[in-house]
Amino acid sequence: MKKILCSLALAGLSFASAQISVTESFESTPDITKGFTVDGFFSSGTPSGCTGKALSKNFWSASSNTKNTIIYTSNSSNGGKLNITFKYKHPRLGTTATVDGILKVEYSVDNGVYQLLETFDLKTNEQFCQTYTKSIEQDIVPAGKNFKLKITGTYVSGDFYIVVDELAISQSAPTLAVNSASKNQISVYPNPVQDFIHLTDSKNVVKIVITDISGKMVKSVNKPSVSIDVSKLKSGNYIANFIFADGTQQSHKIIKK
Repeated sequence: MKKILCSLALAGLSFASAQISVTESFESTPDITKGFTVDGFFSSGTPSGCTGKALSKNFWSASSNTKNTIIYTSNSSNGGKLNITFKYKHPRLGTTATVDGILKVEYSVDNGVYQLLETFDLKTNEQFCQTYTKSIEQDIVPAGKNFKLKITGTYVSGDFYIVVDELAISQSAPTLAVNSASKNQISVYPNPVQDFIHLTDSKNVVKIVITDISGKMVKSVNKPSVSIDVSKLKSGNYIANFIFADGTQQSHKIIKK
């Protein structure tokens, strides 16, 4: 019995301490044992990376451009905020070549549809590494759910290459809601939502602020009614922050269809 209890305690401790965490310099092409699936890109010293070697892919008219993705997968989410960063550049091949491509960053939760984080139109000869940084707010990737980050390079025209280097993903420990001790408790429905979200009670709500996953405010409503129009928001995940008259706050994740 003691052995069973000990095993359960250790399992609980292991789950509590789990979190998404990866640092990859791409000195060699990573494989599935590190959580990666790489198609098209490969680690090479020529062209050089931002620091040592990096993942690189040449883009030109006669090249194969059907598979140009870097995917990182983890099942270790603790539900906390995710911080993502990597370096990239897109130099031309040759002194007169042009650069015309797309670099796209997406993520998915529990093997669902990929959500767009960023799209870069590559139109210039960029020989120096740029740094990409983005955050995914707490509760967007719930604890224990599958998380995927996908970086995709797409060829349009020209003769260039894309380099991706120094990828790092870290997850903070989840924090309790600000209003955990507050009597102001409301629910929102439906979720996912098409046009309107409805509140079970709005009499103590003085303001609603809706942000996207990067923290950018997309909608703000003072003294809201029980129905909030979200029809103009793009499809994706958002955080609705409810501010009450007593100064407490409550947050809900909403999914816009």
